[in-house]
Amino acid sequence: MLFLSTQKWRPLLIVFLAYCMSYCIASQVAAEDPTPIQLTSQQLADLERGEILVSVEQRGHLNRAEMYAVVDAPIGDVWEILENQDIVPEWNPEVKWINVVKELGDNKTHIKGVNNMPWPMRDRYWDMISGMGTIDLAGVHYRLSTWEYIKGSGNIEDSNGYWLGEPYKGQPNRTLLKYVLHADIGLWLPGFLVNWATKTVLPNSILGMRKIHKRLYANTSVVKASESE
Repeated sequence: MLFLSTQKWRPLLIVFLAYCMSYCIASQVAAEDPTPIQLTSQQLADLERGEILVSVEQRGHLNRAEMYAVVDAPIGDVWEILENQDIVPEWNPEVKWINVVKELGDNKTHIKGVNNMPWPMRDRYWDMISGMGTIDLAGVHYRLSTWEYIKGSGNIEDSNGYWLGEPYKGQPNRTLLKYVLHADIGLWLPGFLVNWATKTVLPNSILGMRKIHKRLYANTSVVKASESE
């Protein structure tokens, strides 16, 4: 408890657990098939206020994180940001750099990158297969972005997850995002600690995405609904 209550160590703990939640996923955890976005009226009200909703399930070493948020931007803009590997470090503070290794076809790309880690820990490097496309779920047309670690390519265990998006309530200039992540950090941690770290770290990507959109698309005019599909 002394460790948690010491202010100077908290930033290191947050970054360490951010790495664990984002990239240390047990190899036996299969990639989860995307499921449609289903929210309660209370969750929708929270999103309207600009809140970022994060939940965590802990099953022994396995942690599953799910996040929902609204970005005031057309879905086309949001997916351009997700697809542009060069700017990922600008909106995701955990990523040091990403390079495209090879375009694989079928909207899949081999990428490699490095995650920042605080001293004295080593930076984490990895290769992944990322995918971009669309998917129809329960009669709703979504944009989809996936990633999966190439086992043995770096100094992490495994990683997979996805982003799912649609125009928020049919509004062409707002995007509803769902983010799903499975993680196994290889050791047991108290549930309260996992929840605290996850809910502290994961929203940074949404905050960064909102900020970079304002900078990159400041002079973009309002789009038509058909342009956002």
